[in-house]
Amino acid sequence: MPISECPGDPAALPDRSLNGRHILDEVTSRRQVRFNVVAESNSFEMLRGLVYRCDLVSFQIEIGAPSADLGMGLVACPIDTRDIPRGPNWC
Repeated sequence: MPISECPGDPAALPDRSLNGRHILDEVTSRRQVRFNVVAESNSFEMLRGLVYRCDLVSFQIEIGAPSADLGMGLVACPIDTRDIPRGPNWC
């Protein structure tokens, strides 16, 4: 899913202490996309709970996020590789 499809949705994002947020900020700056940020946290569990309970979108970059089953009936969609390349191509 391209990041450009999500800017109007209320979002819970990792806070700026996490590298994943720096990656998201870089991508959104390059794509000129702004999110409707309603919550920030350094806890992946907190972000997941906000998505579940408050009908928000969130982004977790694989380098820091727990993978596998998200639980609670949540669905994960990979971010389009044109926005965030896989592996060593990011640098």
